[in-house]
Parts: sequence; C-alpha cells; structure tokens
Amino acid sequence: SVLEEIKELLVAFSPTTLNEIISLCSLEVLSEGNILFKIGEKSDALYFVLSGRMAVKQKTGFEERMQVVGLLDKGAVVGEGSLAMQPSRSTTVVAASPESKVVKIELSKLLKMIQEKPEAGVELYRICLQSCSLRLRENTKRMAYIL
Repeated sequence: SVLEEIKELLVAFSPTTLNEIISLCSLEVLSEGNILFKIGEKSDALYFVLSGRMAVKQKTGFEERMQVVGLLDKGAVVGEGSLAMQPSRSTTVVAASPESKVVKIELSKLLKMIQEKPEAGVELYRICLQSCSLRLRENTKRMAYIL
C-alpha cells in the first residue's frame, strides 16, 4: 500500500514523528515530463521522492534553455528551500521516469506541526540537512572531476 511505502521511505523518523508527518502527507503521481514545480513559483511545499526519478533543471543563461543539474531518486528530499523560508523556487523539477511518485507536505501544515511539536521539527530539519549535505558532497565530487 502507499501508506506502507511512505512509512518505509520515512523510516529515519521516530515512530511518533513518523505518525505526525504521515498525517500531513498527500501523494502526487507524475508521468515523464510532468512538472512538479517551476523556477519562480511560490515555495509552499516539501516533497519526498517515493518512486521513480525527478530531474532538477536550472536556466542556462541562453534565452529560456534549461539544463538538468541533478537527478533525484527514491528517498530524496525535494523543495527543501521552503523550510528555509525561501519565498520562491530556485529550480524547476520534472518527472524523469515513466511514473514518479512524490509525497507532498504543504508548508502551512508543516509549520503548524512544528509549532505544536518542536521535537518533530528538529527531526525533520535534521533529516533534510543530511540530505542537502549528501547532495552537496556529491556535487562537489562531480565538480572536482570537471575542473
């Protein structure tokens, strides 16, 4: 079931926090090429990739051309800038596999939960920070090969 998939994905959370977060989740299913969000849109949700692959795209500076700058697979956090209170999206994210599933958590609901249960918020921020750190480490390795 989808609920079991979500529990498996969010296994790093304590049981109490897991139940709190699951209550906030909704599922989105995207076909290849479907846009999850675009550069400039309001940062109003955080996502976790449940299955499939998502491509992160950035403008190149040449008219409206976009370049894939990252690929996110199962377990990846997407849209974590919303937790840093960035008002708008800095990248475009699209489904890069025939079917991709993401778990969506609306920022307004998440902030309410964090206000009521700060320990859950600390746990969520820790897990998102670990994900960002891993992504930055991998990008740093790739840059070393390019330069």
